[in-house]
Amino acid sequence: MKRKMPTVRSHPRSYPPQTKMGDIPIWCHHHCYKMSAKGANNIQGSSLTIKGSAATLHIAFDPKIGRAEAPWVLSWEIKYSFTEKVVGVTVFTTEDMKQAFGLTDDRPDEENWLLERFGGSVAQQGHYIRYGPFLNIPGPGIGHDGDPNISIKIDSEIKAAVVKLITGRL
Repeated sequence: MKRKMPTVRSHPRSYPPQTKMGDIPIWCHHHCYKMSAKGANNIQGSSLTIKGSAATLHIAFDPKIGRAEAPWVLSWEIKYSFTEKVVGVTVFTTEDMKQAFGLTDDRPDEENWLLERFGGSVAQQGHYIRYGPFLNIPGPGIGHDGDPNISIKIDSEIKAAVVKLITGRL
């Protein structure tokens, strides 16, 4: 099924979410601070791995698995214990990558309802929600253990790695 490409406009206004532990949106897990793109092997050719103590996000440029208009395949795993984990997969457009990882705050008009309800800077239903440097894939969650969404606090290393990955594939 082909995803309709929404009208995207620059929106200077964010919708502040409820927060916990100071500045973390309530839909973001506090382990977001443990996610890192550091390490010699985080970018290999057309893929990037962002890891934390209990979660891993792998981003790969693969139009054969994804689609021509959405060639970025994002897969994640969150471990709850030695015997319990959750995995997920979604596909992003290049514009989704830029919006999700804070390279732009332009956002689709039709996602305002998601931001108004949960708070955030940018969102794409079923793909991501971000408020400042706090990112959840594929959307807002409960922000506690057992949440199937991966939470990432985007730092300068993660942002630089995503820029390198995107520019290396365009």
